[in-house]
Amino acid sequence: LSAPRNGSRSSGPACGMTWGRLARGFGLLGAPVMGSAVSDRQKPQRRSLATGFCIIPHDRKRHFGGEDACFATSYGMGVADGVSGSRSARADPREYAVQFMQACEDFGRETWDVLQTLRHAQKATISLASATACILLTSDTGVEAANLGDSGWRWYRNGNLVQGSREQVHYFNCPFQVSRQNPEIVNQAEVKSLEVEQGDILIAASDGVYDNLFDDEITGLVRLNKEKGPQALATDIATLAYNRSLDESAETPFEVEATKHGYRFHGGKQDDICVVVGVVSTEQPPDTDKKKTEQPTSKL
Repeated sequence: LSAPRNGSRSSGPACGMTWGRLARGFGLLGAPVMGSAVSDRQKPQRRSLATGFCIIPHDRKRHFGGEDACFATSYGMGVADGVSGSRSARADPREYAVQFMQACEDFGRETWDVLQTLRHAQKATISLASATACILLTSDTGVEAANLGDSGWRWYRNGNLVQGSREQVHYFNCPFQVSRQNPEIVNQAEVKSLEVEQGDILIAASDGVYDNLFDDEITGLVRLNKEKGPQALATDIATLAYNRSLDESAETPFEVEATKHGYRFHGGKQDDICVVVGVVSTEQPPDTDKKKTEQPTSKL
C-alpha cells in the first residue's frame, strides 16, 4: 500500500493534483501533496467539518503518485489504500483507490449512511484491483464512521483519544480489502456512530501512518497542533510518519506486530502515507460556498 499528499479546506501548502476535493495521490515530481478546499453545498442539514489532507507516496512510487487516495469535504472525509498485491496487467490499485474515493465523495454528499456509501462505491468502481477503505460522514447529530482493512480513523476531544477503529486483517499484513471480485466483504466493515462535539478532531489515515507511528505519538501531535488547524496537523502527522518510515533503528508498531507473529523486522516500514484531518463545527456551510483547490509547496 502507498503514497504522500497534503490538503485542507482553508489555505495551505500543496503540490499535485486534486479531483474536486478528491486527492489523487499525484505529487509534483513525486513530492508530497497538500491541498485545500472550501465547503460544498449540501442538501441534508448536517454537521460540518473543516478538513485538511496530506499524501506522501513511497519513494519508489513517486513517479506515478503512489496508490493512496482520499477525499476531504465539509460533509465527510475518507482514505483508500490501493493494495499493491492486486496489481496486474489489467488491474491498477491506484486507479481503484481514486475511483472508490470519488464514488464515496459523490454518494456521501446525499447521505450519511456509511455502509450504503461503501456498497455504492464498490459497485461504481470499475477497476479490477482492490483497496482498504475508511470513510467518515457527518450526520444531523454527529458523525458516522466505517472502516474496512488496516487504514483507520481516530477521534480526539480536548487533545485526548476518545475512540479509534479496529484493524481488520485475514492474517498478519493481509488486510480486508474491497474489490469487484469480492463485493460481500463490504458488509464486514466496522461501523460506528460518533457523538462528536464542536472542536473535536477526526483523523483518517492509511496504514503508512499506523505502521510507523504509535497512537500516543499521534496524540502528541494533536495536542501541539489543535490551535493551528487541520492542514497543519495533517502535514505534521504525514511528515513524521514518512521520516519514521526511513528510520531503520526506530521501534514502530509494524515491528511490534511482526515480532508477535514470528517475523524479524526492524525499524520503519516504507509505504504510501495518506492523512485526512477534520475539525467538527456546529455551523452549517452556506449555500453559496464554492469548492476551491490550491497547489501548496512541499514541506519535505
